[in-house]
Amino acid sequence: MINFFLTVILILSALYNCSANTNAEYIKAKSLNTTQSYEVFLKTYPNSPQALNAKLQLEKLNGVKSKTSSYKWNSENSFSVTKDGERFKDSSGQLKQVFDFYKAQSKRDSFITTDGVKITYDFFQVAGAKQALVISHGTGESSIRYAEVVYDLLKNKLPYSIFIINHRGHGYSDRLLGKYKQWDSKWDVFNVMQEDILEYRKIYVNEFDDYVKDFAQFVSIVKEKHGYEKITALGHSLGGGVVTRYAELNPKELDKMILSAPLHSVIGLFGADNNDYVSKAIISLGDTFSHKGYSLGAKSFNHFVTTYDTEENDLNHYTTSHNRFFMKKFIGQEFPDTSLGGISWAFADALYEGVKDIRRDAGNIKIPTLIFQTQYDAYVHPSGQNTVCEAINATNSKLCKIKFVKDSKHEVFLERDIVRNEVMDDVMEFLLK
Repeated sequence: MINFFLTVILILSALYNCSANTNAEYIKAKSLNTTQSYEVFLKTYPNSPQALNAKLQLEKLNGVKSKTSSYKWNSENSFSVTKDGERFKDSSGQLKQVFDFYKAQSKRDSFITTDGVKITYDFFQVAGAKQALVISHGTGESSIRYAEVVYDLLKNKLPYSIFIINHRGHGYSDRLLGKYKQWDSKWDVFNVMQEDILEYRKIYVNEFDDYVKDFAQFVSIVKEKHGYEKITALGHSLGGGVVTRYAELNPKELDKMILSAPLHSVIGLFGADNNDYVSKAIISLGDTFSHKGYSLGAKSFNHFVTTYDTEENDLNHYTTSHNRFFMKKFIGQEFPDTSLGGISWAFADALYEGVKDIRRDAGNIKIPTLIFQTQYDAYVHPSGQNTVCEAINATNSKLCKIKFVKDSKHEVFLERDIVRNEVMDDVMEFLLK
């Protein structure tokens, strides 16, 4: 055991030193701030932690703009979130417009799962729509997180009604731990270390298939209660894994699916989960001895104080859009009942078990599938997405397509316009086929 920890320390030390050295070189390139300085840096350190930042600086210097689109998408430049003390302020007022649209156009409903959890969902009924888009969000997210996506799709006259689930333990659905299942209006969302809030914000699930069972019930409700037989699913990250697993177990229930950085393989300490036995062993131990407890370092995790990239290093793993990065924090502040914190050992273990099932049974999927695979993803490994897509295409090579999203991080729907606009174009075209 001592040798193992010594090995880990040596590896992390080597990685740190490598990053520190490339930091210094990147700072030199940025001090010159020329096309040549960044190109030389990228040629010398193509896989460094600062490579994406160098590419973004080149993008600015070269005046690269978004491709012309036949649709009109909301721009990151239309809103600005600034710090006002510990709080965040919608300086331009555009976020208010987006959220007011969401609240005015949406309805909210709920259902009780077979094990007694209240699951809440938001929906937007479009007059004359013959089919529905169901959205499955990512870890720590909620239905309101997709306000800008819904705003864009409906403003561009998408002929679908839209339904967004709040997964168990997330958003407006019941929390699974502690005595509070719903947010207490007396709480201060910034007081993240208050005991009740700590339990409320803990990301927990007993088994991955709990999410899948809830989603199955959700789709049945959209079909039977709301009357939509044709269903397309859009899933991001965790939600992409949930949608994929649902499609495997229910191959005739969905017409199409769109997966954004889907959870088909987890990135651990040493790479993809199928090769990283060390991370799995640590998580299994944590789950055995502290199933409902916070995982290592997760108790103090606080979205409100995480920092955007500095000139020296890449500090966030979500997006390259400064405005959308802070929009996510603003949502946590303005809609505190949706706010979440760090993950539990149980949740981590559920993910590691879930992705194995997803990769094993992907050949069951027989519907058109579009996967957005991001270049700089710190959470999910592309190998799992490749495995799933190859399995889907085993009997029909045209069913699954992977769209590689260059120079982007995990959250493509929160990315800078040059990335997000093209993703939204692809989503719209896929839905309209």
